[in-house]
Amino acid sequence: YEIDKSYFEKLFNLNSLYLSSNLLKHLSANSSFFGLMSLKILNININRLEFLLPNLFIDLKNLEELDLSDNHLISFQLSWFN
Repeated sequence: YEIDKSYFEKLFNLNSLYLSSNLLKHLSANSSFFGLMSLKILNININRLEFLLPNLFIDLKNLEELDLSDNHLISFQLSWFN
Protein backbone atom coordinates (compact mmCIF):
# COMPACT_ATOMS: atom_id res chain seq x y z
CA TYR A 1 0.00 0.00 0.00
CA GLU A 2 0.99 3.62 -0.49
CA ILE A 3 0.07 6.98 1.07
CA ASP A 4 -1.48 9.51 -1.30
CA LYS A 5 -0.41 13.16 -1.03
CA SER A 6 -3.98 14.38 -0.50
CA TYR A 7 -4.53 12.33 2.67
CA PHE A 8 -2.79 14.76 5.01
CA GLU A 9 -2.37 18.03 3.07
CA LYS A 10 -4.89 20.03 5.16
CA LEU A 11 -3.95 18.69 8.59
CA PHE A 12 -1.56 21.53 9.42
CA ASN A 13 -2.08 21.24 13.19
CA LEU A 14 -1.71 17.47 13.48
CA ASN A 15 0.84 16.64 16.21
CA SER A 16 0.90 12.83 16.15
CA LEU A 17 0.37 10.31 13.38
CA TYR A 18 0.25 6.56 13.97
CA LEU A 19 0.38 4.40 10.84
CA SER A 20 1.36 1.11 12.47
CA SER A 21 0.35 -2.20 10.91
CA ASN A 22 -0.98 -0.79 7.63
CA LEU A 23 1.01 -2.98 5.22
CA LEU A 24 2.75 0.10 3.82
CA LYS A 25 5.36 -0.79 1.21
CA HIS A 26 6.30 2.61 -0.19
CA LEU A 27 6.52 6.22 0.99
CA SER A 28 6.90 8.89 -1.67
CA ALA A 29 9.50 11.58 -1.07
CA ASN A 30 8.05 15.08 -0.61
CA SER A 31 4.45 13.89 -0.84
CA SER A 32 3.62 11.20 1.71
CA PHE A 33 3.74 13.67 4.61
CA PHE A 34 3.06 16.89 2.71
CA GLY A 35 1.37 19.54 4.84
CA LEU A 36 2.17 18.03 8.24
CA MET A 37 4.14 21.04 9.44
CA SER A 38 3.27 20.59 13.14
CA LEU A 39 3.93 16.86 13.32
CA LYS A 40 6.03 15.87 16.34
CA ILE A 41 5.44 12.12 16.52
CA LEU A 42 5.38 9.78 13.52
CA ASN A 43 4.95 6.06 14.05
CA ILE A 44 5.17 3.91 10.94
CA ASN A 45 6.28 0.69 12.59
CA ILE A 46 5.11 -2.83 11.76
CA ASN A 47 4.77 -2.26 8.02
CA ARG A 48 6.52 -3.60 4.94
CA LEU A 49 8.86 -0.73 4.15
CA GLU A 50 12.13 -1.81 2.55
CA PHE A 51 13.58 1.53 1.46
CA LEU A 52 13.44 5.14 2.59
CA LEU A 53 14.04 7.79 -0.01
CA PRO A 54 16.25 10.81 0.65
CA ASN A 55 14.22 13.88 1.66
CA LEU A 56 11.28 11.77 2.79
CA PHE A 57 11.08 13.60 6.12
CA ILE A 58 12.57 16.93 5.02
CA ASP A 59 9.35 18.95 5.51
CA LEU A 60 8.77 17.59 9.01
CA LYS A 61 10.71 20.37 10.74
CA ASN A 62 9.07 19.78 14.15
CA LEU A 63 9.48 15.99 14.18
CA GLU A 64 10.83 14.80 17.53
CA GLU A 65 10.00 11.09 17.52
CA LEU A 66 10.10 8.63 14.62
CA ASP A 67 9.41 4.90 14.97
CA LEU A 68 10.44 2.73 12.00
CA SER A 69 10.79 -0.51 13.93
CA ASP A 70 9.58 -3.85 12.62
CA ASN A 71 9.81 -2.97 8.95
CA HIS A 72 11.96 -4.63 6.30
CA LEU A 73 14.41 -1.75 5.92
CA ILE A 74 17.59 -2.70 4.14
CA SER A 75 19.48 0.55 4.66
CA PHE A 76 19.15 4.27 5.12
CA GLN A 77 21.41 7.19 5.94
CA LEU A 78 21.15 9.38 9.02
CA SER A 79 21.95 12.41 6.85
CA TRP A 80 18.46 12.08 5.32
CA PHE A 81 16.99 13.23 8.61
CA ASN A 82 18.76 16.63 8.78
